[in-house]
Amino acid sequence: MRFDENAAVSGETRGHPHGPVCGIGMRLRRFLAAWLLLTAALALPAAAQDGEVLEYSVARMRQLNPDFTTYPDAQGIVWLRREVFARSDKGGVERTHLWVILGRRGLDDRWLTWRIPDPAGGRAEVLQACVYSFDTGEKLRDVTPTVEGGLQTVSFRDLPEPFILAIAWRDVAPDALAFEDLVWLQESLPVWESNVEVHLLPSQSVVFRAFPQELEPEVRRTPQEAVYSWRVINAAPFESKGLVRSRRSGLAFSMRRERAGLIRLMRSDAGELPNAPDAARAGFRRSAEEGVKGLLNWLFLQPELHLPDGAQRKVPDAAPWTRNEKLLLAKAWLAQEGVDAPIRWRLPVEPEEEPPLSRELLQDALLELPAFHGKQRTRDSVFYDMSAPFDGGSSVSLQGERVFGLSVDGSLSRKEVPVSRAAANRLFAAMELKMDEQGRLTGAVRLLLRGAWISFLLPQQSPAETEARAALLELFPDLRHYEDVQCRRSGEGLELSFALKEKPGVAGIGGSGLLAVPPAFLPKAFSALGGQSGPLELRFPFVLEQRWTIGLPRSAERILDEGETKRTPDRINYSDSCKAWRHRVVGSARCEVDTLRVAEGDLALLRRCVGLWKAFAERHIPVQLKR
Repeated sequence: MRFDENAAVSGETRGHPHGPVCGIGMRLRRFLAAWLLLTAALALPAAAQDGEVLEYSVARMRQLNPDFTTYPDAQGIVWLRREVFARSDKGGVERTHLWVILGRRGLDDRWLTWRIPDPAGGRAEVLQACVYSFDTGEKLRDVTPTVEGGLQTVSFRDLPEPFILAIAWRDVAPDALAFEDLVWLQESLPVWESNVEVHLLPSQSVVFRAFPQELEPEVRRTPQEAVYSWRVINAAPFESKGLVRSRRSGLAFSMRRERAGLIRLMRSDAGELPNAPDAARAGFRRSAEEGVKGLLNWLFLQPELHLPDGAQRKVPDAAPWTRNEKLLLAKAWLAQEGVDAPIRWRLPVEPEEEPPLSRELLQDALLELPAFHGKQRTRDSVFYDMSAPFDGGSSVSLQGERVFGLSVDGSLSRKEVPVSRAAANRLFAAMELKMDEQGRLTGAVRLLLRGAWISFLLPQQSPAETEARAALLELFPDLRHYEDVQCRRSGEGLELSFALKEKPGVAGIGGSGLLAVPPAFLPKAFSALGGQSGPLELRFPFVLEQRWTIGLPRSAERILDEGETKRTPDRINYSDSCKAWRHRVVGSARCEVDTLRVAEGDLALLRRCVGLWKAFAERHIPVQLKR
């Protein structure tokens, strides 16, 4: 291996000092401009030689790259990701990977534990794994990979605070036409610099497609080779949470472009698979419906394995499995029970556009399953992607998505996952409270979750108290003193309840007036909609409701302000009210968003609804007492 501490930052190829920029905030603009100027004159060799690590410089990165003062909310920053494709000495294709990551306490384990399989018919080799000091930039130690379950595993443990880790590996495939891939340009962490390089023979070329935004490569041709290189600076984290559906940025390239080839890939056999254990099949003794639910939920509960993007392997006999492996097993095991559940895919590029042909386009798999009415199968379909327990309906994340697969005659088919009505996805909070003469509130709070809200807030099949408490913090940002948290399923959905121990009020001047402060029911995901721009695609239509009843002390004389009822019209609508009697005040609010796609012209209405909801959730109730 060769490592040059004084080498230039990887990816700064000759004649290409300025790459495309994503997600640039105002506070980064000056920093980015200075960084580009400093790196513009630097150059690197196009690719490492056999057995060598792609060059990088931790010392230079410490000087030039952003840290946690720039990304205060991140647990890690990918300082550099580099992917280089080149022809191997034996005529196949070798792909060299390099990741350099700045991390700190709380970083997700997927960034600390790397499992690398051998490619089909080829081999993988870990070239380097090491830990650096953030303070000095010095290498602290190398990490030795282990072989575990047919995988080379690199585990970074006992790390300083903060730390820098680097990992590089190379995989070699025998297929000489395998200059093709789908490289994701966004991760769960911010990515400061991404570089993708493809080294071909002088007469060769690739077709490519970047999405959702266009991204053109630099192309250099010499008598020895043709090099395609793409560079992206400051890619924002890919947010898979929240009510807004995000599209992950990526780059697909290949030496082939053909729709027929995509169909051939969809027909590919998964090879030999393990048999289903008795525990997974037990539900079929009762009914097909119970059997399908039981089998899918058994698989869902098995340990899940995360592999580097695009990595493939033979499906092992026992867990942990990747999510796509679980879906392959589900398809095969259901077929053995007489249930047809074909694999479908969400594709990052429309197949009608003849995308660059690559197996990695089929990363995002799902199942099409028969729907059941009672114990009877129907002709309707539900779509399931193993992202949450299976409840008999389509996965929340799939609503409105176009999915592709093979029809009965072997041609390419396209279906759209049905979108539920807003009323099917209801989140309702009911608060029965009492106020004492100091304005303190106590009582009981009950939440009802229906439809998509269940898996959105509590994705575990049987949520533990820790998950329930985490969900409460998402829903009541000001909640502090509560106890007796309970979670149970009912015919209406999922019920989450707790006892409010004490919520302080505010005493007025002179002691004759009080402000009652109900718990602010303000889901963070809903609040975030108020800051969105551009047309939006939501995960699901929804209804959000709250109602609180406050019993007042006997000394209460009157409510000083009942408030006006506010309404908005159309498919995005809002209403609220506050009514008072001598010893009781009742407030309610309702917001309904009965559409999946919010057009540019409807954004102002959505923002207004969010603003009205916030104002209601944070309102104080003025009470005049007898003295």
